[in-house]
Amino acid sequence: MTQASIYFLHQLYNVPKVSKWDIGIVTCVGNKSSLAVHYSQQWKELLVLLKSIHISASANKVENIRIHAFVDHTVLKSSIKRLVQSYSSTFTVKIEVETYSVFDTVPQKYHNLFGLPKKCNNVRLFFPDVLTNLNKILYFDTDTIVIGNISAVWQTFGQMNHRQIAAAGRNNEAVDKHYGPEDKYHFGDIPHVEPKGINSGVFFMDLEKMRKFEWTTKIVKFYEDYTHSKHRMSDQRVINILFAHYPNAIKVIPCSFNFMHTHCGYGLTCNSFVNDEIHVLHGAGSQFESYWAPFFLIFKQYYKFNVSDNVEQKLFRPLKRFYRSTGGFRTCGRRIWKYLFKNVTT
Repeated sequence: MTQASIYFLHQLYNVPKVSKWDIGIVTCVGNKSSLAVHYSQQWKELLVLLKSIHISASANKVENIRIHAFVDHTVLKSSIKRLVQSYSSTFTVKIEVETYSVFDTVPQKYHNLFGLPKKCNNVRLFFPDVLTNLNKILYFDTDTIVIGNISAVWQTFGQMNHRQIAAAGRNNEAVDKHYGPEDKYHFGDIPHVEPKGINSGVFFMDLEKMRKFEWTTKIVKFYEDYTHSKHRMSDQRVINILFAHYPNAIKVIPCSFNFMHTHCGYGLTCNSFVNDEIHVLHGAGSQFESYWAPFFLIFKQYYKFNVSDNVEQKLFRPLKRFYRSTGGFRTCGRRIWKYLFKNVTT
């Protein structure tokens, strides 16, 4: 990224410097060959997420970030480190990487219950026990892109009260009481955070509070109870079950920190934009895989973007201009273009 790009980003997000942050990610590719790993959708999404973190962190004068990457393949461990190292001479932020095996993270006695390694994201449920030297961590699903101000996202930790051990966004912010097919599929058969559940693709974890809360003990019990009752279980479903029983322990964050197609597919149902901008875009529901999905073109441009190019001219401005004029040829895109890269002029 050029010096002009860095200057532009600092002007775009005029914020003071902040200290080191810890970010957690989990990605699994199964039994793919070493070559196939780098052609997988999982690797492409991980590359885009890491690239977007670098861009936004540099824009916001973040000096240090530590990535905690939980993976199931040795090739992923080395590839993530090489990728981050390749960015080191381009971006102003210093990013360290620590890698972990998903098989060593969860105690062996729970592997069958939590469906490892197939249900890979269940690993993040054990962060409080594994990352004992950390107090806070911000978890991102790998199908997310930080397109706005990562500093504004991180500030959520400072807004949590003494009872709140975690924070996440609503799965849907529609004010009507209609419970659609997608809502029913995800949460209709289990207790969930009202009214339509939370999506934990962006998940703020106060690990110190979680340990005092006896998080792992509660999570394991709920997972066991509902698995034995023949319910479909996943990390997100058990998180909803737990916070349905302890509603004061969760902080609901604005949808602009976890913006999904559910917020714009049937009218714009995001009612809590921060600074009138989308800060994190979430490709839940394979939104980064299909050309016809409203967010695919944003994912594609981030994937193709060369970090040595000017970020304003080659990434932000073309995307905003394209969505402004065409909506990305999608109804959802026409509803959100003005919330993309808010301070970029076209």
